[in-house]
Amino acid sequence: MVEKVHEALEEKCAKCGGWQHHICALFNDTKNEEEELNYTCPKCYIQEFQHGERVPLPPSAVPGAKELPRTSHSDHIERKLFASLEQERRERADVLGKNLTDVGAEVLTVRVVCIVDKSCKVNQRFWNVLQRENYPQEFPYKSKVILLFQNIEQVDVILFAMFAQEYGPECDYPNKDTVYILYIDSVKYLSPQIKTVHGEALRTFVFHELLLGYLDYCKRQGLPKCHIWVSVYDRQGDQRKHCGRFFLLI
Repeated sequence: MVEKVHEALEEKCAKCGGWQHHICALFNDTKNEEEELNYTCPKCYIQEFQHGERVPLPPSAVPGAKELPRTSHSDHIERKLFASLEQERRERADVLGKNLTDVGAEVLTVRVVCIVDKSCKVNQRFWNVLQRENYPQEFPYKSKVILLFQNIEQVDVILFAMFAQEYGPECDYPNKDTVYILYIDSVKYLSPQIKTVHGEALRTFVFHELLLGYLDYCKRQGLPKCHIWVSVYDRQGDQRKHCGRFFLLI
């Protein structure tokens, strides 16, 4: 991996000669090396479509977020999220005096895109100290990745991502029946960019409801405890630290 600055441009359009960032171009020159394909920028693509020089792929040939496999977990989160959005939309419509169709968000999609059984091995030096207390040498868990999509201008955009580890009843103490939320990230692309009836940003409301839906499902599955890792700053605001917060889902 080589660090590149923002101005590093590596892909040149074969038609207009314009340059694009390598990652923005989404052009795999290594894969296309033998076929000797040339890169065409998005602006030239649009012109080719308008002049009939290029035929777009049919919608069925490009699977979207809704075509990703569904799970009981993703269905539960979606139901909770959509119910909360519907309630918030009705309240906002009453306050604004508008129709429901004028104040709603676009259709969202929640999917659990990764479910993998893994095991966390205890550090040997740590275990040597606690082995007399029958401390386990490893903790089995289920690793999950939950994503929230929104179709923006016919493109499914990931707005929210969460990585979690679920330690079930087969795991020994102290991780037994516990969820660890390791990573949460989001982008400010949710449409429409408005505030809810209670004054918070709609995107904040959506992300909070998604997280609550996830935890509600975990509680129903017998996982009543949750640890979430967060980053905090000291009073000067220049030193980043990590700490864990514990929640009991009751």
